[in-house]
Amino acid sequence: MVYPIINLCEYKLKVKEFIEKLEEVIILTLEFYSIKGTRNPLNHGVWIGQDKIASIGIGIRKWITFHGFTLNINTDLSGFNMIRACGLYNAGVTSMKKIMDREFSLSEVSGIIIDNFSKVFNVGLEEIVYEDLHQRIDYCEITKTKAPMAQDQTSLRGKLQKTY
Repeated sequence: MVYPIINLCEYKLKVKEFIEKLEEVIILTLEFYSIKGTRNPLNHGVWIGQDKIASIGIGIRKWITFHGFTLNINTDLSGFNMIRACGLYNAGVTSMKKIMDREFSLSEVSGIIIDNFSKVFNVGLEEIVYEDLHQRIDYCEITKTKAPMAQDQTSLRGKLQKTY
């Protein structure tokens, strides 16, 4: 699981752009291992044909992201037979191990993900402990900044306000 914490205001990112960038990180990571991942215009995540190899599930509070994505690396896929992953019919689930018929080093794949994340988001990365995170976020500055919004988000908000 990869849980990037990003201030969307600071990076002037719309939610859709953030999701697309996460997908790009995954696609580039798979490409490093000669696996061709693609986007599905109807369902977020990364796909290998009709099989999902990576899922995206984000949360945003005060325009700070939390949660992120999972990439099936050496995942035991047997449990997916009992559920409908992501609520999708006629879609399977796969993993890097299943596609390439070998185990992958999680530390190696993690390093590739980190490198690709740094490139795609054009950021330097550093590791910090959770307890220090709140000291690094200036919530007052965040709440003063209007987050970038796509046109469709604005119109949806207007429709919701009219409904209630």
